Amino acid sequence: MKLFLVSCSIVFILMLSSCSNQKKEIQSDSFERREWLKYTAEKIILPSFEKVELAVDTLVNKVNYFADNPTISTLAQAQAAWKNAILRWMLCTPFNFGPGEFLGNPLESIINTFPVRIEGNATQPGIENLIRNNQFSIIDNPNDTKGFQALDYLLFDSLDRQEEVVARYTTQSYANARKQFLKSIAQEIKVRIERVHRDWKSFYAKDFASSGSTSAGSPTSLYFNAFAASFERIKNFKILFPAGMGAGLNIGSLRPELVEARFSGFSHELVLEHTKTIERLWYGKDLNGVDGLGYEEYLKSIATPDAIEAANRTKALFNEFYDALSKVPKTRWNASVLTSNEFNALANKSREMQAYMKARIASATGISITYSSGDGD
Repeated sequence: MKLFLVSCSIVFILMLSSCSNQKKEIQSDSFERREWLKYTAEKIILPSFEKVELAVDTLVNKVNYFADNPTISTLAQAQAAWKNAILRWMLCTPFNFGPGEFLGNPLESIINTFPVRIEGNATQPGIENLIRNNQFSIIDNPNDTKGFQALDYLLFDSLDRQEEVVARYTTQSYANARKQFLKSIAQEIKVRIERVHRDWKSFYAKDFASSGSTSAGSPTSLYFNAFAASFERIKNFKILFPAGMGAGLNIGSLRPELVEARFSGFSHELVLEHTKTIERLWYGKDLNGVDGLGYEEYLKSIATPDAIEAANRTKALFNEFYDALSKVPKTRWNASVLTSNEFNALANKSREMQAYMKARIASATGISITYSSGDGD
C-alpha cells in the first residue's frame, strides 16, 4: 500500500479560524507579549533569514558551476554548499506562518519535503520522470520533487560514489536535462527564501508585534503553533516514522527510506540543528547566544505551579534529548541504526519532549492548539 506523502503541508496546517474548544485568553498579563514578539522578529527571525539567504546564494553559484563543469572537484563544492545551506535552513524551519505560508502551503513543505519521489507516473511524476520530460518549471512541480531533498538526491549517492554522480551529468542519458533540472531546483529555493525574507523585512515584522492577543489567528497563536508543530516534525517525520513508530498512522514497519537527507546521510546533523533552533526559541537566544525573551520567560511570568513545572522540566528535557541523540550513530540512519536501543531511547525522549512543547505550554498559557498532527498526540 502506498505510504502517505510525508509532507508538512498535509499534516501540519496552521488553522487561522477559531476552534470550538478554544481556551480562554492567557492567564497572566505580566508578560509583555508584544515586546517578546518584537524581540523574536528582530533578533532571531530576521537574522536567521539573512543567514540562510546568504548560504543559498552560495548554493546556487556552486550548483551552477558544477552543472556547467561537472567534475569530482566541482561536485564536492556543490555538496558542501548544499550541506551549509540546509543546515542554515534549520534556523528558519519553524517560521511557516505569515509570509512563510503560500495559499496554505508552508515554506517548509515547498523546499524541504521528504522523502522525494524518484519515479512516478503521469499524474504523480517523480524527479526522473520530470527530467526525461524536460519539465523545468519547478514552481508547478509537486513538493516531493523539489527543494533541498531533491538536491540531496541529485548531488549525492547513497553509496558515496562520487564518480557515479558525475557520470549522471556527463555520460549518462539525459545528462543535459539533469543539469538544467538541478539548476532550476536550486534557483527556486533561492527565490522562495528571498521572497519570505523580503516580506518579513518590509511589513510582517511590524505586524507580528502589533498585538498581544492569544486568540486563534493572533501572532502569538500563530507563533506558538508553528513552534509546537516544528518540534512535532522532528519527532514524527525525522525520528518515529522512519523507525516504523508512527502512532495512529499505520506505518507499522521499518522505513529507512523515509529519513531526511537519505542520500547524503546527514540525518543526525539535521535533527541536531533543528532541535537547537527550537531550543533557541524556547530560551529566546539570538544567533550569538545572547539570552533574551523566550517561552521560558513567558511561562515563568505566569507563575502557576503548572507553568513553573513546565518551564523547569522542558529545560531538563533539552539536555536529555541531546544526550539521547549523541548516543545514536552519526552514520547513515539505516535499518541497523533505526532498530537500535539507542534510537528507541531517542524516540521515547522525543515523545516526552513533545508533550511539553505542545500540550503543557498550551495548558499553562491558555493558547489553543490550532493545528492537527494526525498522529493522536
